[in-house]
Amino acid sequence: MTEYTKKVIFGSAVVFVFTVFAAFFGYLTRLLVARNLSVENFGLVYSIMAFFGLFSILQHMGLNDALTKYVSEFRVRRELGKIKASIIFTLIFQLSTAFILALAMWLLAPWLAENYFRSSLAVNGIRIYAIAVFLSPIESLFLSTFLGYQKPVWYSAANFARAIFIFLATLILFGFSKTILSPIISYVLVYSLSLLVYLPYFLAKIFPGFFKTKTRAFKETAGKMTRFGAHVIITAVAGTVITYTDIAMITYFKTLNDVAIYNAATSTALLLWFFGTALATVLLPLSSEIWKRKHSHLMGEGINMIYKYGLIIIIPFTVLMFVFPELILRILFGTDYSAGSGVLQILSIAAIFFTIGQVNMSILSGMGKPRINAKVSAVAAVFNFASNLILIPLLGIAGAAISTGIAFAIIGIFGGIALDKNYGLRSGIPVHCDYPKKYFKHRANT
Repeated sequence: MTEYTKKVIFGSAVVFVFTVFAAFFGYLTRLLVARNLSVENFGLVYSIMAFFGLFSILQHMGLNDALTKYVSEFRVRRELGKIKASIIFTLIFQLSTAFILALAMWLLAPWLAENYFRSSLAVNGIRIYAIAVFLSPIESLFLSTFLGYQKPVWYSAANFARAIFIFLATLILFGFSKTILSPIISYVLVYSLSLLVYLPYFLAKIFPGFFKTKTRAFKETAGKMTRFGAHVIITAVAGTVITYTDIAMITYFKTLNDVAIYNAATSTALLLWFFGTALATVLLPLSSEIWKRKHSHLMGEGINMIYKYGLIIIIPFTVLMFVFPELILRILFGTDYSAGSGVLQILSIAAIFFTIGQVNMSILSGMGKPRINAKVSAVAAVFNFASNLILIPLLGIAGAAISTGIAFAIIGIFGGIALDKNYGLRSGIPVHCDYPKKYFKHRANT
């Protein structure tokens, strides 16, 4: 087993454990909100968050993935000046776009509350969450940098800590006031603390000489990151469409009660998706480093194992959710939410394709091939948007779940085909297309 394979397995295991706990507390937060608010107000809280999520791409413009990739590459070449340039460019750009987005939502809050959410309670909810959106780039900047420096433990631990803080803050705030503002204010508080928590670690352990290091090739680095981000944007737009348009359209075509039931089912199914997310978190910077060092064939040793054991872990839980969806929702959220059992069944199956897709897309991004991800994701997103538009008015929340499930299948299947076609993937083993011909002759003979 190579050192890189050990990194993937160990890193994935650590991220997986922390992600499990983070998902657990994130889920507890939703249960807490569901138990303390009416079904309609529960739907309103997550409808507001989903609405902002639709515009999240305008905030980061693909630079988070670009920062992780180029920090990893510059670190290999010890180009500290370029690392600093990439961090500064990302911070300036994302804070600027976040401010514009937050200001626009603050001003539009009364109109949105009346014409889209159809609830006067939404005005303050939108405005407070706009503050959280403005502050969020600080956290994402540090976490993307940690990934670039091969610090998956710190990255995953930070997400775990955030989930705990949001749960505890929401619990405490509900003690004072059981309104939709309590969970929303929790996000403002956690993002407000990002700078105080992450900056000392960054300066002490990650980049001790940050302020003394001279920025190098700022324009060149910004250009590289922007070009990489341009392709990632398409993938991110696709992910945003698949993730948030279902709730946005349910809000428009149906009711906030439907949003609440759908959200309860999707948040439960989300527990199955965190394994794919954990793998993707580790594979992106590692595959970038491996590709840059021209040792891409070493990754092949672990890819089959990742696919195999990933599915072995996720399938039993998928079967459990598929067989007992109504019981699970009734026990966790209450009888009012058991109507989402069909949604939970569909999305539990979709989790298998989600895991495969996350692995494939992370490897392609690490290889510096975001264009392929963009094409595959664009196809899935167009299908998802169109099918949501048709199926939600006809089938309600079940139609949204079907659209999401098929979109994940498209990403998982076609992403694997792209790896196979472009990089010599055979039985889950990706090989650099310029690898010596004798290797392929040997493969043909075996």
